[in-house]
Amino acid sequence: CLPIKAFVAHVEWLEAKGEIDWIFIPSYVSVGMDQHGRKTYQCPYVQSIVQFAKPAIRTPLLNPIINWEWHPDDESRQMQGLARALGVSSRTAKIAWQVAAEKERQFRNELRQIGNGVIERLKAGEIERAFVVTGKDYNIFDPLLNSGAVAMLEHMGETVITQDMIT
Repeated sequence: CLPIKAFVAHVEWLEAKGEIDWIFIPSYVSVGMDQHGRKTYQCPYVQSIVQFAKPAIRTPLLNPIINWEWHPDDESRQMQGLARALGVSSRTAKIAWQVAAEKERQFRNELRQIGNGVIERLKAGEIERAFVVTGKDYNIFDPLLNSGAVAMLEHMGETVITQDMIT
C-alpha cells in the first residue's frame, strides 16, 4: 500500500531530524455515519497504522484510538484525554478542542462554498466542465502519491474540485 509506505518513510524522516519529543499518530476505526446513514470505517491499514511505525522508530508515539461507535464524542474525549496526559489542564484542553472543532467546521464550510461556486459557474455556462477528484485525502492531496494529477489538470486550464467540496 503506497500511502502506508509513504507514511513509514515520513515517520522515519521525522525521527532522523532528531528534534521531536513524540510522534502523533491517531488510529481512526469508525468515523460515524456518511450522508446516506451508513456506518463508515477506515481501511484496516489506516486503523492499525501505528503498528507500521513502531518497528521503524524509537521516538515515543501518541496514539489515541478513535472509534465513534464507542461514543459519538470519542474523538473529542480521546484528544482531550491526550492533552491532559501531556499536562494540559482539563479546562484548557476542552477550550482547545472546541476552537479546533470550530475551525474545522469553518474549513469544511469554505470547501463546500468553493464547490457550490464551481457548480453555479457550470450551470451559468461560465465554465464548460469541472473535474471532481475522488479518493482518500492522503492520496488526492499528495502530489507524490497522485503523480501530480491535480496540478496537471490545473496546468491544462481545467477546473478541479475534490469530493469534500460537493458533499
